[in-house]
Amino acid sequence: MDEEERLFNQAFGEHTGISEDCREDIRFIKNNVEGARMLRLCISDARRFTDLAWQLLGQYISNDTELNELDLDGCDLTDQQMASLFSELVRSPLSELDIRNNSFGIDGVRCMIPFLENSPNLSVIDLSRNNNINSECFEVLIKALRGRPIRTLRLWKCNITDISALEIYSLPNLQKFNLMENNIGREGGILYYPTCYKKKIQC
Repeated sequence: MDEEERLFNQAFGEHTGISEDCREDIRFIKNNVEGARMLRLCISDARRFTDLAWQLLGQYISNDTELNELDLDGCDLTDQQMASLFSELVRSPLSELDIRNNSFGIDGVRCMIPFLENSPNLSVIDLSRNNNINSECFEVLIKALRGRPIRTLRLWKCNITDISALEIYSLPNLQKFNLMENNIGREGGILYYPTCYKKKIQC
């Protein structure tokens, strides 16, 4: 058994309690199997991931050319787990990233910056329903996405009170922007993004 396979078995082997379906999906990504275009982790598997498992997953995704969509909705991602995942996931052909219903904050968002700046196909990001995503996180995120091809950005039900970063950093391709159930108000949305109705921004 070579080192790569040893590490895979250490992180994702049967002894970890990770489901067979999940292990198979991750192996497909590791081996860049044609047609493996989406990965969705369920919470029962994600809770069994060690830091090594998150790190290897990031490495596999970064080296994969087939994967289009990564769904980590409700996986209990913390700042530490985000650091492990994005220590290796620094570029990708992904077009959609769903990381709703998690608990990471500013440190987790900062870990994403290299990935956000080096993933030219990324067009949809969802960070909704995370009370630790605040105005500071918003500014870091918007700065990293400036000039990028992002078309849909969802930050519904976070803890954002200030979106003035939109006055500084341009998102020229943005078409849908959901900021509902934050604390900016409709007036704040219009003040900082006067074209919000044309771009289907929900404040």
